[in-house]
Amino acid sequence: MRRSILVSLGLALTTAGTLAAQAPGKGSVDIGLFGRYAMYSDSLHLDGGMGGGARLGIHLGGGVAIEADAALTRSTDKYPAANYAIDRAVRVRLAYHRPFGSGNKVILGAGYTMENIDLKLEPARSATGLGLLLGFQHDFGTIMGVRVEGTYDKFGDGGAFFAGSGAIIGADAGLNFFFGTATGPKDSDRDGVLDTADACPGTAAG
Repeated sequence: MRRSILVSLGLALTTAGTLAAQAPGKGSVDIGLFGRYAMYSDSLHLDGGMGGGARLGIHLGGGVAIEADAALTRSTDKYPAANYAIDRAVRVRLAYHRPFGSGNKVILGAGYTMENIDLKLEPARSATGLGLLLGFQHDFGTIMGVRVEGTYDKFGDGGAFFAGSGAIIGADAGLNFFFGTATGPKDSDRDGVLDTADACPGTAAG
């Protein structure tokens, strides 16, 4: 019994490892639309805000991509509360897409972020810093997927509004559209058996 469990586990890990070798091909493109919730550090004296944005990713091969996104979030100033804020963010990052299982990816990213915050009762402020990303994507077919991610943008001393240091933590969720090809072994019918070893690669399990 124990031996059969170990054999099954070994086969599962082998299949997962083979599938993990799949990655978007060089020149492939991702286009994403997402909703966003942002939380601001105390030094920025802003309440959490809701918004949305769009993303463009160009794959360089080997799971590596250059991504750029722009987002707009509406928040309010804590002091005074009537002072609403419009937060416009632009980010450019290098991202690594690590496939696992069938149709799943973990995404790690780091790069440049620029924040522009327009305040109703004060002059607009801006700052630049380091942006980090940790995300997960599940694909439905070969074109569309759902992507969720957490972002952490860290700023140094960027003027009165960003005095000392400040950070913005965000949660994004939305749809991602893929245009291109994937490299590595494929599982066309998503039954856990690669096409090269599948007697019926066009028929799903059962």
